[in-house]
Amino acid sequence: MKRTWSTKTYILIIALPLVILPIITISIYATISFHKRTLAQTNEFYRDIISQVTTNIDFYYNQYKKSFESITGSSLMRNILDRPKMTALEDKNYEINGVHYPELLKDIICTRFNGGGWFLEFDRPHTVNKTPYFLSRIVHTNVVFDVNDLTNDASFAKMQEDVSSIPIMGTFPYFKGMNSTNRIIFLYPTYKENTSEIESLLILIEADDFMDDLYNKNFSLKFGTLYMLDQFKNIQGSNHPSIDDYYEYDDKKKRYVLNPGDDPNDPYEGMSFSEYRMLNTDEKILSLPAVHEQIKIAANSDEISSQVISFNGHKFLSIVAVSPISKMHIAYFHPMDQLFAPIKRTIYIIIFISLLTVLIVIFFSLSFSKTFTNPIVELKMKLKKICCGDYDERLDSNKFFGEFVTLSKSFNHMVDTMSNYRNNMEQLVQERTEELNKTVAQLTETNEQNRRELAMAQRIQSSLVPKVFPETRLLQFSSKYMPMEALGGDLYDVYQISDKVFSVMILDVCGHGVPAALITTMAKMSFSNNTKRFREPNDVIFNVNNELYDSINGNGDYFTAFYGVIDMEKGMLDFSNAGHNTIFLAHADGSIDCLENNGPVVGVVKDLPFQVTSHSLRNGDRLVLYTDGVIEARDEQAALYGEERLMDIIAKNMSLNVKDFTEHVFTDLQAFCGNSPRCDDIALFAIDIIGIN
Repeated sequence: MKRTWSTKTYILIIALPLVILPIITISIYATISFHKRTLAQTNEFYRDIISQVTTNIDFYYNQYKKSFESITGSSLMRNILDRPKMTALEDKNYEINGVHYPELLKDIICTRFNGGGWFLEFDRPHTVNKTPYFLSRIVHTNVVFDVNDLTNDASFAKMQEDVSSIPIMGTFPYFKGMNSTNRIIFLYPTYKENTSEIESLLILIEADDFMDDLYNKNFSLKFGTLYMLDQFKNIQGSNHPSIDDYYEYDDKKKRYVLNPGDDPNDPYEGMSFSEYRMLNTDEKILSLPAVHEQIKIAANSDEISSQVISFNGHKFLSIVAVSPISKMHIAYFHPMDQLFAPIKRTIYIIIFISLLTVLIVIFFSLSFSKTFTNPIVELKMKLKKICCGDYDERLDSNKFFGEFVTLSKSFNHMVDTMSNYRNNMEQLVQERTEELNKTVAQLTETNEQNRRELAMAQRIQSSLVPKVFPETRLLQFSSKYMPMEALGGDLYDVYQISDKVFSVMILDVCGHGVPAALITTMAKMSFSNNTKRFREPNDVIFNVNNELYDSINGNGDYFTAFYGVIDMEKGMLDFSNAGHNTIFLAHADGSIDCLENNGPVVGVVKDLPFQVTSHSLRNGDRLVLYTDGVIEARDEQAALYGEERLMDIIAKNMSLNVKDFTEHVFTDLQAFCGNSPRCDDIALFAIDIIGIN
């Protein structure tokens, strides 16, 4: 039952979209623009900050490099390297200019650097430790390492490979001890003259806060997570979690926690607890393929790479840079939820304004709609009375305004007209009834005549399809035919040319009904006449094509056909396939040869040549002719019956006689289709070869 709404409701339905849609459209446009602009500005802002960090790192790197070059290039260092080989005790007490050389090195290091260090000489054996190298501590440090780990590390190979890439700056996993994993280590080698072989190695272990000072000065970086990696991708550290964070970080739960007394809106940093919870604290983010690709791009181009990535169900603005001089890697991840929090607040405001607007529109619509609905309500009441047979009702147009005045006058005129019609209704109904009876009688007579003509056409077409095939011991025939409508467009036939020569034909007219039936009749006569005149299949179809074209005057009707000549004495099949389906020649062993299309369709273009293909036959072969209604039949899920299924049934049922075979195929086809409607005529014609000499 159709649901009816009042005029007030319709006015409300129309008014609401007119008010709300502009607000929503403008809001969406503004939100998208704000979204893009915010992302672009944030991207540019943090790219500049990361660029400053890389500049600071390279600045300090260059300062350290100059200091190292000054130390290793001094005559004092040369005197230390050239000192004679001696015992460990003698070496410890060896003096240069009256001062023990370790003290000289210590003074030089302490005046230039802020940290501990080691001095490693590769060609000077240690007589006490029995090592081929001499390792001495320059400045006190709790950090220790194994020289073998050092020489097997990628950093050592880097120094040997590229003499110019010094010093090496990073955090190396083979250095153990107090906070060594968060401390920057400089490796500065000296080389034997004119070689890449390392003679000695200065190892400087900087203070804990060396790298922190380089990026903590940029307060804005606190709103995201910054990772510092050396050129070998060893993590030096990150700014989160950190002891400088306002909120406590739970290492077991891997998240920040709000302890009693904590302010959820940190007044010191301007960064709330919810924003802290958005930060990434999982170093696995550095293993993402997208981040690796960013590092590769930044390293190859010396430019900062940025993109939006997803990790653990959250999106981050990922900015990656590689310092061009120190080769330090910087990866910064800014939470997108934090970035677009203002946009979300704007959306909430828009939703609130929209709801408020809806309420206002509803109020005014209901308040002022009575002015428009009262005339309609009165008109509705008058119409109900008229429907009940009271034609004395009229509207007082003096109470209306605007277009309602015209409507009331039209209503009154309509009632007057209906009253007049009512007075003459019986006579009018009688006249119309007589006219209808005459029309029905004419239609009944016409329909009966059409039915008789259609029945005659069915009998004529049914006579075209052979019910009895030539009697011969050389071949066995069987067929099944099922038109989609009363009249179909499929046809098959057998012509006996001589005692041992037969021709077989099957065709499929494009279309259904009476036109298709007429064309099959013409095709039947044409094939019958031309089979008597010509021996070769291509000659027969050539003349059938021309005769059909002349008969239908090239109006676009056509059919596909397979025409074959079976010579049982020679054991050969000569055929022409004019645009028809692939015909199957099955052998007793279950193998199947496909007799494919080798010519155009019949009836479209005159004087077209047709080809002939020959195929040898042997006893036990079965020639299966069919129209596309077989393979294009569909089941209730619209799946096609298809050539593969038909070929499979042919191969598996070669043991059946030809009649049982055709019955079996039709049974399988009907079971496949179920209750799905047929969309085309279905014809199946099978011939068994049994009498080749």
